[in-house]
Amino acid sequence: EGGGAVHAYLLDKRYADELVLYIAPKVIGGPAKTWVGGKGLASLGAAHKFVFDPTPTQLGDDLPITATRAPDPEPGEDAPFDD
Repeated sequence: EGGGAVHAYLLDKRYADELVLYIAPKVIGGPAKTWVGGKGLASLGAAHKFVFDPTPTQLGDDLPITATRAPDPEPGEDAPFDD
C-alpha cells in the first residue's frame, strides 16, 4: 500500500518485483487518483514490464491480480511491448 508517488518511486528504483492489484466490482467515477503517480514515462518502450499470474482467484467480491516483473531482455534482443 502507499500513495501514487510512493508506487512510482518503488517502480523507478526497481524495488518492486511483484504487484498485487485488486479489482472491485464497483465504479466510483470523478477525479480519482491513479495508483502510480510521478512524472510518467515518455514511451511504452520505457514502461515497467510485468507478467500476469495466469490463474487469478476471486477473493470475496474482489479479484486480486498478481504480476511479477518481466525479466530484462538480453542485450540486442527486442524488448516485449516496445512502441
